[in-house]
Amino acid sequence: MFSAQFLDYAGAMYIASRFWVEPEEALRQAARIGVGNLITHGERGLDATLLPFNLATAADGTPVLHAHCGKVNPQWQDEGECLMVVTGPNAYISTADMPPAALHSRLARVPTWNYVTVHLRGQLIAHHDAEWKLRTLGELLAAHEPNWEPGRELIPGVNLGTVLEASQEPGREQSQGPSREKLPPMLRALVGLEIRITSVEGKAKLSQNLGAAEIRHTAQSLRARSAEGGKDAPSAPSTPSAPSADNEPSTSSAGSAPGVPEDAETVPGHGDYYPAYSDPWARAQAGYVADLMERIAVPWAENREGRVEDATQKHAERMAAWRESTPYGGEDGLTARDIAEAIQADYERE
Repeated sequence: MFSAQFLDYAGAMYIASRFWVEPEEALRQAARIGVGNLITHGERGLDATLLPFNLATAADGTPVLHAHCGKVNPQWQDEGECLMVVTGPNAYISTADMPPAALHSRLARVPTWNYVTVHLRGQLIAHHDAEWKLRTLGELLAAHEPNWEPGRELIPGVNLGTVLEASQEPGREQSQGPSREKLPPMLRALVGLEIRITSVEGKAKLSQNLGAAEIRHTAQSLRARSAEGGKDAPSAPSTPSAPSADNEPSTSSAGSAPGVPEDAETVPGHGDYYPAYSDPWARAQAGYVADLMERIAVPWAENREGRVEDATQKHAERMAAWRESTPYGGEDGLTARDIAEAIQADYERE
């Protein structure tokens, strides 16, 4: 899809080795998501805008990102170095989603958040040329509407073919593009944005600290939450409400906070409203994260477990041979189990 030779994989985002995503896969994930926060730094300081985009490939194989914003948004003036942060599926992971920790586990089970994110760094270039804007708008529509046809109006009064033909009128240089009077205000109000990507960083935090079977268990719990909603949400403890007028303490329904109305269960953070369990968007995200855990994290964990098992077996064989050939090995030396446990601990610290 893209030429890897043009990409610098070393960036600034912290990524533990177990969460690292191949740049080509990170670009594919970014293309699927198709929207991100463009972050720039200019005369006004830091700026950010959520923008839909389309990934394309330059003539030399370099990946480029095409987007657009309103001309009234001054961020297009921040040409130069920029960062596009693409946030993928993400979900809260409760300890109730995980299997119980093994007795020999050194770490306790704690709540966490699983997510996929991609950082695209590059050089921002603003485009005012009508042909460039129309072409990239067409790319964006084609990416999201499978039945879109090139002859269809992009925006009211703007037909791609008609405008491009106008740019080829006799006596008008192609670089000039269509005359201003033939462009409706909506098109003139847009600025095209191009990011020539120089660095790609992908991170998929999907419970890779767990074993393959534990990841499957957690993914199944997330999928059940996605399908059933708040059915299995934990119950909130009863909390005393504000004192009544006669100073007699009273209690409200389970989970109500002091001074919160009876219908507060519809307010995030109050009552038995748990966003991770009750919010439709969060439940949908949990289902997406479960799919990614099974597709990415489970194979990774299985590969790690296989490597640990192979390394343990090899070292056990080497230790057995060493003991047979070393007269002073005996009970005072290291055992094969000591070596195997040390190796496994190293893999767990990756």
